[in-house]
Amino acid sequence: MALRYGGEEFCVLLQDTSADNAVTVAEQIRKKIEISKMSRSDSGEELRPVTVSIGVCGAMRWDTAESLIDKADKALYQSKGDGRNRVSVSAEH
Repeated sequence: MALRYGGEEFCVLLQDTSADNAVTVAEQIRKKIEISKMSRSDSGEELRPVTVSIGVCGAMRWDTAESLIDKADKALYQSKGDGRNRVSVSAEH
């Protein structure tokens, strides 16, 4: 399930997926966005390349929706802090 969360943030929930496999999916998404050619719909002018920073976390039995969002958000900001256009995994288990 994918949903918009905040102004420029999206959340993708991968049920029955290990953290390692979630990283693989996130990296595939990141690469597809990076190589996509985008242009303005009104003028056709090609836009500069678009990149994405992604934070991944795994869910533990005791996690709540809030704790999952917090872990993913910390990983996202790690990606942004490390130079953007990358996937980072939450250190919290």
